[in-house]
Amino acid sequence: MLLLPACGADSPAAHDLSTTSTAVNAPTSTSPRPAGSTPGSSVVDNVPAETAAPLPTAAGDTTVTSSVSATLSASDVEEITGAFTVFFGGGSSTVDEKVAVLEDGERYRSMLEAASANEQFHAMSTAVHAVRAGSPAECARLGADPGCAVVTHDLLVSGFPMAAAIESPAVRGPRGWLVGWRAWCATVEIGGASCPERAGAGS
Repeated sequence: MLLLPACGADSPAAHDLSTTSTAVNAPTSTSPRPAGSTPGSSVVDNVPAETAAPLPTAAGDTTVTSSVSATLSASDVEEITGAFTVFFGGGSSTVDEKVAVLEDGERYRSMLEAASANEQFHAMSTAVHAVRAGSPAECARLGADPGCAVVTHDLLVSGFPMAAAIESPAVRGPRGWLVGWRAWCATVEIGGASCPERAGAGS
C-alpha cells in the first residue's frame, strides 16, 4: 500500500485542481489491487533494498484553476502540477526527465533506474487535486525548507487508487519548482527501502 506522511489539514486556501469531486477518500487498505498483483507484493519488490525506488506515478487528471493564493501564482501551480505529473509518470517519462524535476535528483538517479525495471512502476500515475503554499510547520513536517508548496494528490496503479489525498512537498529550485526529495523517499520507505542520508531540512 502506498501512503505518504500527511500533514495537518488547516492551511492557506488551496488551488483546487479537480474538475469534479472525485477524490478517493477510502482507506488504501480497501482499494482494489491492479491486475496481476499478488497479496503482499510491492512495486519495489524487485529492486535491491539499498536502491529500491518508490512508486512514481504518471500523468493524472489535472487542471489548473485561474485562482491564486497570496504566495503562489497560477503559473506556480501549473509548474508544480507539471513537475508531479512528470516525476510520478511511470513509463510515460524517462529517468532523465524524472531526475530533472526532483530536488537533488542526481542523488536518486540510481534508485530511479532500478525502479524503471519494475512493471508496476510503469503503470503508476498521479492525480493532483490541489496545490497551496505551505506554512513553515507544514514544510518541516514534509521534509522541506520554509517556502514549500503542499501538493494534495492520489497515487494510482493502472488507474486504481493506491493512496488517496496524500500531501507531498514541492520546493523552489534554481530554475523553478521541483518535487521535494521527501515525496520520493517517503514512498520508497513504504517498500521497505531507504534513501541515502541527506543533510538539510527534514533529514
